[in-house]
Amino acid sequence: MDENKCIESALDGAVIWLWDCNGTPNQVWTYDASSKTLTNAHGGRCLSAGVSPGHICEPGFVFDWCDPDLDMRTRTKLLVGNLTLEEKIMQMNTYAAPIPRLGIPSYDWWSESLHGVGSVVATSYPTPLGLAATFNPNLLHTVATAISTEARVLNNLGKVGLTFFAPNINIFRDPRWGRGMETYGEDPFLSGTMVEQFVKGLQNGFDDKYVKVVATPKHYAAYSLENFHNVTRMSFDAKVSEADLFQTYLPAFEAAVKYGKARSVMCSYNSVNGAPSCANRRLLQEILRDSWGFEGYVVSDCDAVRNVFDPHHYKATPEESAAESVLAGTDLDCGTFYRQHLEDAVNKQFLTEQDIDISVSRLFEQRFKLGVFDPPARVKYHQLGAELLENSEHRELALQAAQESIVLLKNEGSLLPLDRFKLRSVAVIGPNADDREVILGNYQGKPTYRSTHLDGVRHALKDTNVTVLYAKGCTVAGPKDDKEFDMAIESAKQADVAILYLGLNTHVEDEANDRVDDNLASNLTLPGAQLDLLKAVMATGTPTVLVLVNGGPIAISWGKQHVPAILEAWYGGQAAGNATASILFGDYNPSAVLPVTIYDETFIHKMPFDDMSMTASMGRTYRYMTDKPLWPFGHGLSYSQFKFSELSTRSQVHVGEPFDVTVTVENEGPRAGAKVVLIFASFKQRASIHPLHTLVGFTKIFLDIGEKRTLSVHIEADRLQLYDELSRSMKVPVGSWNIKVGSLTTSFETAPSFDLIRVAHL
Repeated sequence: MDENKCIESALDGAVIWLWDCNGTPNQVWTYDASSKTLTNAHGGRCLSAGVSPGHICEPGFVFDWCDPDLDMRTRTKLLVGNLTLEEKIMQMNTYAAPIPRLGIPSYDWWSESLHGVGSVVATSYPTPLGLAATFNPNLLHTVATAISTEARVLNNLGKVGLTFFAPNINIFRDPRWGRGMETYGEDPFLSGTMVEQFVKGLQNGFDDKYVKVVATPKHYAAYSLENFHNVTRMSFDAKVSEADLFQTYLPAFEAAVKYGKARSVMCSYNSVNGAPSCANRRLLQEILRDSWGFEGYVVSDCDAVRNVFDPHHYKATPEESAAESVLAGTDLDCGTFYRQHLEDAVNKQFLTEQDIDISVSRLFEQRFKLGVFDPPARVKYHQLGAELLENSEHRELALQAAQESIVLLKNEGSLLPLDRFKLRSVAVIGPNADDREVILGNYQGKPTYRSTHLDGVRHALKDTNVTVLYAKGCTVAGPKDDKEFDMAIESAKQADVAILYLGLNTHVEDEANDRVDDNLASNLTLPGAQLDLLKAVMATGTPTVLVLVNGGPIAISWGKQHVPAILEAWYGGQAAGNATASILFGDYNPSAVLPVTIYDETFIHKMPFDDMSMTASMGRTYRYMTDKPLWPFGHGLSYSQFKFSELSTRSQVHVGEPFDVTVTVENEGPRAGAKVVLIFASFKQRASIHPLHTLVGFTKIFLDIGEKRTLSVHIEADRLQLYDELSRSMKVPVGSWNIKVGSLTTSFETAPSFDLIRVAHL
């Protein structure tokens, strides 16, 4: 093709990038519009022009900002200084447009990695609520590292970007919320601990110069409602007290930023106390940047900037709304609102081009740190190849994560584990028994290997003479089908044991879909005909195991009373079936505990869903709840029995001092196994705005049969902080505390800090 065909629309002085027939880049030509000539040509036929293949800073670079010996911030300043206002604004959308005259390629900021890289072939791990049930931050770090490795491979293959809208670290305050499965549960300390490791696993790698991928903790802040009756997430104004904001809704974000060093944060759709999150100067500037020291960029949830104008009606015009979002600190619009209105906002003096520069600089600095402009040879992550996708190591990790996530809720008469060599037949029943999609949850990838729960049972029994009978019985949410029911009942009658896989799916709970029934009434129970199916199977007299497959917790009061063995298996990822079967048949000893409270059916009549208060009525979550739950936060059984003894700590702790809690754990059971040790603290002089008790430390220990070990768990000073109404800040109060581990308690006093004591004596 003739060279002039490539440049007929070029501007005078434009830098044209050419590639020869072998795809060799960095042949830089300069076009003179008056003479219509190219200068500094290096030969070769023009195959493409105007946009770089993605690595524009090749050896022999022509732009000063390409100098790899300069620090990233200097390079960012040099690049942004070359951009026009229009070009800057076009970079502030999730699809950042190319800048042909500078050879800057387009970039899509939106990729997903909630529990595996989303929408592509990649390893799929349990949904985050299941990962939280492991109470194993080191495991989560390993999972996140595997995810980011596959993300880099997929980026090398041109499948995804390097900036990921994950993790979701909102507090799962109400079981009706459709996205609770995406979170790390209801406890701020657990969520903060897990998110710190997840963010580090995503971002940190083996290249000291370049970031592996960028994590984006979301949705900042106080977001936990989708579409409930006449209230939608797009317009909801979360009325949150200062105590609840700092004791419940913000701590996980603080941990993500201060300790995980997250490079991005997503602002949410909702307003908080009258100000939309994406235009909320207090949240985005005073707290996030000024108090926590955040240095990355803020991206809006998709179309949340548009929502500032409508439906929040926070500002009178689109231009003012766009300007206010930028000035508050939202740098990147997941949408097109900035593209449509920011230039007019500058022209109308609602903000300046210098304000735009701040946001654009934050964005380009992260692209530089990811190495997207630099030669592949300089960025070690370009060495990662396709053989790492869903490899054997990652598949084994998915199995381990799923095994560690499954909670044994009940095991009456030690029905579990099942002895495969004493069985003649097993009935596998239920709508979630052989569903290849339900095990993946939402924001899922497309793993090539999947083990459904039926697959898992068959695999566990493949070397035996046990007959596996299968009947679906019913759908998840549909009406009773007599034929399906009858087949399930007949299968149960023929079997030595029946295993029912009941629960939910992403048609019942998901983004934009809170848990309501067909009459728009809240529903925490098994939907459709599932409870009837469970009762019918139990009526056959066949020993029955109930496996719950779901995202958010299910109120299963009848099951707790009548079913001898119950497992909470969550959406377990691609290895869900094999993981659950390994526990059912005793190949793995369960160790997970609940990261949420499982309420009974009456909860929905006591707590308005759109009331954000943690202390209203019966109280939300284990930290504030005064009623007895179906199963409490931290509940989880084992095939072993563990005993706690010799709980102790210092009698006095000065404010600002860390301290240790010591406890002895002994495995008195017949199997080796792991035990999650939870340490709770309660302030005896608590005010009504303070939690009744709160998690301040935890660890997970593996003990052989008969093994006894004394643990010392380190407690950081800030874990005792409570909201102080007088100073309007979080402080460790002086007074008496209880520490509880299992059924053991001990006490200690907090005394004024040494600094305060010294001041008092002056």
